[in-house]
Amino acid sequence: MNEVVAYIVALHGYSERKACQVTCQHRSTQRKKMVGDPLTELRQRMHAIVATRIRYGYRKVHIML
Repeated sequence: MNEVVAYIVALHGYSERKACQVTCQHRSTQRKKMVGDPLTELRQRMHAIVATRIRYGYRKVHIML
């Protein structure tokens, strides 16, 4: 559950539905588990390569990975 909605539910005793309505948030976002982006490490490595070798294009960066 989102921290804001959980706070409202715990403090004020509202239902999850009412707390989502108060915060203008869809209830479906409360139900979904947050999934991390699997490509985050790859993107960070690409940014590190590009930062050190400014003139490299995507082909050379791909080869260096």
